[in-house]
Amino acid sequence: MTRVVGTAIYGIKPDGDLQWYRHDGVQNGGAFWTAGEGGKNISGGWDIYSTVVSGRDSGVIYGIKPDGDLQWYRHDGWQDGGAFWTAGAGGNRISGGWNIYDTVFSIGQGVIYGIKPNGDLQWYRHDGWQDGTARWTAGAGGNRISGGWNIYDTVFGGYLGVIYGIKPNGDLHWYRHDGWQDGTARWTAGAGGNRISGGWNIYDTVFGGYDGAIYGIKPNGDLHWYRHNGWRDGTATWTAGAGGRKISGGWDIYNTVFSGDTYLHLV
Repeated sequence: MTRVVGTAIYGIKPDGDLQWYRHDGVQNGGAFWTAGEGGKNISGGWDIYSTVVSGRDSGVIYGIKPDGDLQWYRHDGWQDGGAFWTAGAGGNRISGGWNIYDTVFSIGQGVIYGIKPNGDLQWYRHDGWQDGTARWTAGAGGNRISGGWNIYDTVFGGYLGVIYGIKPNGDLHWYRHDGWQDGTARWTAGAGGNRISGGWNIYDTVFGGYDGAIYGIKPNGDLHWYRHNGWRDGTATWTAGAGGRKISGGWDIYNTVFSGDTYLHLV
């Protein structure tokens, strides 16, 4: 039997401080937190990056500099908020040229996607995601696996190939990239996606969590939780589907917020 303890959530302040939280209510939307009042400060200097992306597994975090360099870190204290790092002072440079993308996100296991201004979606797999070595599948430009993604204001990843896109009108679309492991252009709901909800333009920031959990941050800093129960097949079934559940406030102090790995305890 597996018991979920909580999902790591990170926030980057304008001064570059990186704060850690753990949402212990990730499964049911309960407002249960470890480090719930302001988080734990676990690092500084993250304002050197134009984009910071969760690797979704084992504390891996990627930072993209304005010049396009991609840096790898691993937060070894991701489970309890300890300030323990592999490649903690500046990270490991593992690639360049990532400033060609408007949006970059990961779905875990080293799979990283980039969206170009023209809407092309490129796939990469960072084979060195666990140790920070510069080993890649599709490392020079990636594999083009789709087009038309510039119709979305926000695109973020779930798990096992699931990708969500939010249109300017607030519609939330679901896709599943069935070729997520090898970079082939195989899709479920590949032509426009499945519309699964509306109203998501009330949020400044939206990001995915564990087992269909989706978080949204309002301009006033309120953090809302949803769970897309149909995340595997794209059906429009939800827990907390109409407006979500408010689980915290004050998140407007961060320039960037993202979720990390989920702490699973086997009992």
